[in-house]
Amino acid sequence: MEKGELFRRVFHMTAAGYLVYYLLPDELIPGFYKWHGVLIIMISALIVEGVRLKYGKLFFGLREYEKKRISAFAWFSIGMCIALLFFEMIFVVPVVIGMAVIDPLIGEVRQRKEKLYPVVPSVIYALIMFLCLLLLSEMSEIWLILFSILGTISAITAERWDLKHIDDDFLMIVIPLLVLSMFHYLIFNVLT
Repeated sequence: MEKGELFRRVFHMTAAGYLVYYLLPDELIPGFYKWHGVLIIMISALIVEGVRLKYGKLFFGLREYEKKRISAFAWFSIGMCIALLFFEMIFVVPVVIGMAVIDPLIGEVRQRKEKLYPVVPSVIYALIMFLCLLLLSEMSEIWLILFSILGTISAITAERWDLKHIDDDFLMIVIPLLVLSMFHYLIFNVLT
């Protein structure tokens, strides 16, 4: 495995570290809230990305096709900002952990054991979803299974989409969050 590819895999796995957000107090210092920090990180990443795009540079870990388009790292920053600021923790935690583990796993499986795709990544993602939801929510087992299946299908489907200008690092965060939140609202607010 080349160094840039290894860096990308490690970067994905550190994504779960951003969930420390939920352990921080709302107000970090007087007048400065944790959501301010999230916006500052995203805006900083986008400024760096804008400069990089302007000069057509590739930073270490970027792929050649990212030279003239928004990088996976920038898309990840946007997705994390949206996740942390607009979605419930019970869904953000499993989706982010799922993306952090499964996206690099899919890359490895596709390169080395293509027959295992998408079954093995799907099973592991579903287990991550189920365990996180079990720990973070008070849903009954049937709802845990349903939401785990919905999260898995939406994440694996989003990863497969080949959208030219939107990276799967963004899609694997935002699409499952939209699907899970929509179904949660429908089931627990509209239908009951």
